[in-house]
Amino acid sequence: MTLRLIDSREALAALVAQPPGSQGNPLSKVRFALSHLPDEENDRLSKQCNRLIIACGCGAGAATAIAAAGVYAAVATHSDWGAEYSPWAHLVLGAAAFFFCGLTGKLIGLAISRHRLRKLLLQALDQTEKYAPAALSDVPTAHP
Repeated sequence: MTLRLIDSREALAALVAQPPGSQGNPLSKVRFALSHLPDEENDRLSKQCNRLIIACGCGAGAATAIAAAGVYAAVATHSDWGAEYSPWAHLVLGAAAFFFCGLTGKLIGLAISRHRLRKLLLQALDQTEKYAPAALSDVPTAHP
């Protein structure tokens, strides 16, 4: 497990520039130790960030897969699709809908967690902006 200590604005800016999970950054855990924040706030930031780093999107994937199965079951039982669709064809179509909707939901869940992680890191960078010395003008800020 890789642990990165975030103890300065520069380290936080580097984390924002290359977020965990991106190529070349197999980070699995961070710990905030910013001197201008109280220990409770550093712990809260660490917990939130670590929770978002390990998020896998399974909750959203399971929800969309179950919803797809329910919708498909409702449509299949109330529709007359003719004799060309055997029960096996319905089973295969239902399984395909279940799989692809689950996969789509998982990808959506991953995207949401990455977006929330970036938002959290940018907010933390904003908090440190007022404490940064003027010499750090080349460090990226949260405002594009």
